[in-house]
Amino acid sequence: MSGAPFVHLHVHTQYSIADASTRVDELAKVAAESGAPAVAMTDHDNLYGAVHFAQATKKYGIKPIFGAAVSIANRPMGEHVLRTHQLNLLATDSDGYRNLLEIVSRGHLEAPPGGAPRISHELLQGRTKGLIALTGNLAGEVPNALLRGQRREAERHLRRYVELFGAENVAVEVQLTDLREHRLVAPQLVELAEVVELQRELELEPR
Repeated sequence: MSGAPFVHLHVHTQYSIADASTRVDELAKVAAESGAPAVAMTDHDNLYGAVHFAQATKKYGIKPIFGAAVSIANRPMGEHVLRTHQLNLLATDSDGYRNLLEIVSRGHLEAPPGGAPRISHELLQGRTKGLIALTGNLAGEVPNALLRGQRREAERHLRRYVELFGAENVAVEVQLTDLREHRLVAPQLVELAEVVELQRELELEPR
């Protein structure tokens, strides 16, 4: 919609250790000064900054959107994996926040000894109420498959997210920068987003 305010939905802060240096207070201040009605915090595999974030956004009069960039793997919980992919989760209400807390907590508690926190697709089952899933950056399952030239695999991953969250709660994340990889996958991500939008319309169509 033309003129709609822009809201950042993928933001790492000082609580994403060794990955970001954005200060929570500064994030809330800049968002408010730019006219954003809300801003999200999506740190890697944690919600450590949730209270700090809530206090900062309240101070500047904007809505906090609690989220996390979780690491997801195609292996059962407790087993070692060589690689994980990113999935951004945003809570839309108290149910979503509780589910997000459980998902993130279990990602830490059930990781193999010495292993980094991560979750499985199976863990998400029954825990998606009140959550919106964004397909993530180049490390996400969908864009990463496109980057490797595996369009059908990307579509398979996207279908699984739609099955888990519902088409109305899945958003294809497009990041367009000067990176060659971003410009390579962006047009394909837009095409996949159109497929999700069609599915969303079918789900919402009166029966």
